[in-house]
Amino acid sequence: MKNKIEQNEKGIQIKVDSLLYETVRQYCSSNLYPLESSEEIEKMASIEDKSMYIKNKMRNMIFALTGLFNMTRKELEGYFSAREAFLLVRICYNGLFHVKRINPKLLIIMKLEDSLKYEPTAFTEEDIEIAKTLKEKLQALTTFQAYTIMMLACSFKGKQNFTIDDVGEAFLAA
Repeated sequence: MKNKIEQNEKGIQIKVDSLLYETVRQYCSSNLYPLESSEEIEKMASIEDKSMYIKNKMRNMIFALTGLFNMTRKELEGYFSAREAFLLVRICYNGLFHVKRINPKLLIIMKLEDSLKYEPTAFTEEDIEIAKTLKEKLQALTTFQAYTIMMLACSFKGKQNFTIDDVGEAFLAA
């Protein structure tokens, strides 16, 4: 079974395949879930119990990720200038990112280096100077801070006619 999303009168339902179920089940949590206490209990659990368990755990995971993202965004408020943030958006605009496979900090630094190396005509001398400072700042980030920056930069994908002020505001507003 593939993961599947359906709309019904109660809202959205997500059908979860066994891989996603196991991934969520194995995720560390500060909450106590009875289905995690033993494999015997999980084997005896009904589909409704498993459904409620996975729904609650996924909800808590999403709330935790959202909370951490917002706290980290606030932590980074003012860390990048509007020009640095705009350069980040430019280098992330056309990329796809899968953070489960590569460290976001390494990925964003590689994107910066590759953009300057393989698209040199797209950057002014001023951009290249900004990129040097930007790289130093990126190297000082934690993995999750880099993830947060990458997600902020990627939030502009598909948008057109945004300005340096729009980008600066997104990066500076927490």
